[in-house]
Amino acid sequence: MVGAEWDGVITPEMRIALRAKRDELDASFKGVGFALGVDGSTVSKWEEGTIPKCSFRSRKRILRYLHGEYDAEIACSGKNKANPAAGIDGNGLTVGDGDKSQAGATTDAGLQRILGDVALLYGRTKEKPDLHAAFVRRITGLTREMLGHLAAGPEAKAR
Repeated sequence: MVGAEWDGVITPEMRIALRAKRDELDASFKGVGFALGVDGSTVSKWEEGTIPKCSFRSRKRILRYLHGEYDAEIACSGKNKANPAAGIDGNGLTVGDGDKSQAGATTDAGLQRILGDVALLYGRTKEKPDLHAAFVRRITGLTREMLGHLAAGPEAKAR
């Protein structure tokens, strides 16, 4: 495996490692690309060897991906395919219909998926400060609202 001093050249060994990691996660090119901040076709071209070197910006992300740091993000994004049940569009940034986002939330697995989606959105919006601030405000507001309902007792109803 390559180290922190890696020059970004996509060697045959690197192509094999990229493909093996994607296969391990059962992820699409688009899902991996989303986590790495590139287009899915770029990931495909890295694996095929048609792009001989990655950008400086992508180097650290690729190394972190190969070391498993993006595994949860890729798993929570539904391989970055449109996932209406989780309330996330193909870009992973748009929260959908509230009723749909509650699908499966009554189970621990459903709750874990939703919390994973929130973590994913939190991380992905950091690159867009206005969107990130709006997201944090909304989550904070919803959390405080629900805590208020809990404090009010069983007769209080959530919207």
